[in-house]
Amino acid sequence: ALDEWVLMPDHFHGLIWLKGKPEAPTPSFGHRVPGSLGAIIGGWKSRVTSQLWERREKNNWPYIPIWQRGFY
Repeated sequence: ALDEWVLMPDHFHGLIWLKGKPEAPTPSFGHRVPGSLGAIIGGWKSRVTSQLWERREKNNWPYIPIWQRGFY
């Protein structure tokens, strides 16, 4: 659940409550554990990216990277 959040000029801060227990981690590299913080952030970034690409194409905006590697 998203608790508090603030949108800054060049980044976003948010407090997330993880409810319940995520599935046990798998030993394979590169797979997100459903319900984990990494899976939640990855899903959110994917959705935002998709919406931004739709707007870029519609408005003929230039490509500008929006994500830095990792998150804190």
